[in-house]
Amino acid sequence: MTEERIGREFYDRSDYFEGGTEHLQDLDSPFQKYRIKKVLQIYEPGPEERVLDLGLWVGHVLLGARLSLWTPHRGHFLEVLKARNILLRRDVSHVDYKSMERLKTMVTNEGFVVERANYVESHLIGLRSIERAVQGWVPILRRRIAVLARKP
Repeated sequence: MTEERIGREFYDRSDYFEGGTEHLQDLDSPFQKYRIKKVLQIYEPGPEERVLDLGLWVGHVLLGARLSLWTPHRGHFLEVLKARNILLRRDVSHVDYKSMERLKTMVTNEGFVVERANYVESHLIGLRSIERAVQGWVPILRRRIAVLARKP
C-alpha cells in the first residue's frame, strides 16, 4: 500500500472544508454535539483559562499547562477498513492515527504527565453500546482515544 502524503497546500486550499463536510461545519449537528461533549468530558476549562484548538475543530485542546486529546484509534475496525479503502474511503486529511501507547509516549516525551487516558465509544448509536460494553477486551472496538495530560 502506497502512503499518500499531503502538504501544507492541501489545508490552505479554499475548498478544503467544502463538499461533504457539513457535519464538521454545523456545530448543532448530532456529530459535532457528540464531539464537543466528549472533549469536555476529558477536561472542561474554567472561565479564566485560555483554550488553543489544534488539529481538526475541537479534537485537541491545550489549556494554560493541560493538554486534552481526543482522536481516532488506529486499531478500530472502521479505521482499519478506511486505511485500506475497503467499504469506506481513507481520509487523507488525517495525516496519522495513533495507538494509545504511542500517543502517551509522545505526550510524556514532551514533558507532560498523563493524568487520564481511556478509550471512548463511537457516536454511531447502534455501535456505541457494543463498544462501551466490550472495548476493554476487544481492541478493534476502541473507537477513540481520550487523554488528559499536564505540565508539572
